[in-house]
Amino acid sequence: KSGAIPNDIDLLVVGTVPVDLLDEVSDRAAKTLGRDVNIRKISSKDWKEKSQPFLKTVAMNPHVELTIK
Repeated sequence: KSGAIPNDIDLLVVGTVPVDLLDEVSDRAAKTLGRDVNIRKISSKDWKEKSQPFLKTVAMNPHVELTIK
């Protein structure tokens, strides 16, 4: 869906990634993009179950899913 350019970027990370690495990536991305990058980390189990209302909302709305190895 196209729309207005967002003031910030929200990134949901699923899995086991060290928090300090996420902070570093967030800072670098924010500097490169000129926008705040907000990262929220959850477990693979939580994403599969989607028992939290927030995750149900994310899953129902348009999003880009990336698999990084």
